[in-house]
Amino acid sequence: MYPAIIILMLITVILLISCKENVPDCFETSSVTKPFYKSGIFLYKIIFSSNRRNTHYYRKLSDINSALHPGGKTDRDTAVFLIKKISLCLLMIFFGMGLVIVIDISGKNESVLKEGHLIKRDDINGKDYKVFLNVTADSEELGNIEIEIESRHYTDEELDELLPAFKKDLEKKFLGENDSLDFICHDVVFADSIEGYPFNVSYEWNDKETIKRSGEISDEGSDNGKIITIDAMIKYDDYSVIYTFAANVFPKDYSKIEYLTKLINENISETNEKTKNDDYLSLPTDIDGIKVVWTEEKQNNALVFFAMTIVAAVCLFIGSDRDLYKKLDKKDVQMTDDYPEIVSKLTLYTGAGMSIRNAWKKIATDYKSQKDNGLPERYAYEEMLCTLYEMESGTEESVCYSNFSRRARVQKYVKLVSLLDQSLKTGQKNLCTILRSECNDAFEERKNQAEKKGEEAGTKLLAPMMMMLLVVMVIIMVPAFTSM
Repeated sequence: MYPAIIILMLITVILLISCKENVPDCFETSSVTKPFYKSGIFLYKIIFSSNRRNTHYYRKLSDINSALHPGGKTDRDTAVFLIKKISLCLLMIFFGMGLVIVIDISGKNESVLKEGHLIKRDDINGKDYKVFLNVTADSEELGNIEIEIESRHYTDEELDELLPAFKKDLEKKFLGENDSLDFICHDVVFADSIEGYPFNVSYEWNDKETIKRSGEISDEGSDNGKIITIDAMIKYDDYSVIYTFAANVFPKDYSKIEYLTKLINENISETNEKTKNDDYLSLPTDIDGIKVVWTEEKQNNALVFFAMTIVAAVCLFIGSDRDLYKKLDKKDVQMTDDYPEIVSKLTLYTGAGMSIRNAWKKIATDYKSQKDNGLPERYAYEEMLCTLYEMESGTEESVCYSNFSRRARVQKYVKLVSLLDQSLKTGQKNLCTILRSECNDAFEERKNQAEKKGEEAGTKLLAPMMMMLLVVMVIIMVPAFTSM
């Protein structure tokens, strides 16, 4: 698997080159992941150098990180995100390619065929096992042949115990699609063995015209309804029993491939019986002057794991961006949920005589003190804190509100900022009335959203409820039918 080796060597070279990079404390590393974080930092510096950070992709990530981390260091957050993504992809590809190489090597070493025609038997107390080999005879490819390698042989007492059940299964196998031996109207099946039993079966009959050797019923036999007596000779080593039942067989006109396959199977069966005490089963290499060549068909899943590793790394790289977008959507939803509460507080404080700036400061500082006492972070209030810091740094109030609406990215806050800007220009005379109306509208919309989510939850529960209904119906109906 040369591509996997090349990729593994390339990542190894990157790991060696980047070993002197320093990993910041913001990365949670271990002895395994730390070298890959160093490589991620090294590749980040090459791929996203200062003159390459003006790309659409990098700017988009910067905007998202700026929205998710108000007041944070956007460039640092974007760099951390990209480095983590690159490092995890490198880690996945490195170990994935290593696994591909191990699977490829182990697949080449696992071989049951020795010297081109020998198969190792299991110990006498071991289990039977099967091998599948490709065979070529007389320049004809016969396809894949199944060979069963026997282990311990049964005693006569064990065979006597197995025989009654074997006869029933043999008769059932013989019937094929027929219901009983009294009325055969479909092709029958002549099985030389049945899975789970050690017996070999051969057949003798006195009429080979009504039913062909393949078990196909001829028109003449079907029309006359002729009964054929067949003796099934059940054998296992020196143990033999004759079981009599009805059947008709006609010698099959074999094609060349079918004839050679039958010839090889018979030779293997004969050799298997003669050499059951040997360590190896010798497959035929020449049958009646026909050259037989054996090759082994190996299953090597290295290519599959190679493709899976590449696909998984690509999915990880793309999925990281999708997670970032989901966080941004979550922020928008959270800010929408907090809107009615913020407008209500602004209405309360401005109605009590506070200016817009002081009301804004009161809301932001109250949130900060609650956050210091363990309140989870809320995006809307974090943006308000950033706006407060801008005001205190000397930025014009209207500009601060405008920056707030741009960072919020939610239409409701854009409308609120528009009302505040208008009030700053015309005075706070009608601001309380406008904010009170906006507050009522916001709570009404929030109520509608809650009702909508409740309806969606009920729809999602419909499928589990239907499954439970089916289970209840089965519990009730099954005992009713079984008692009839």
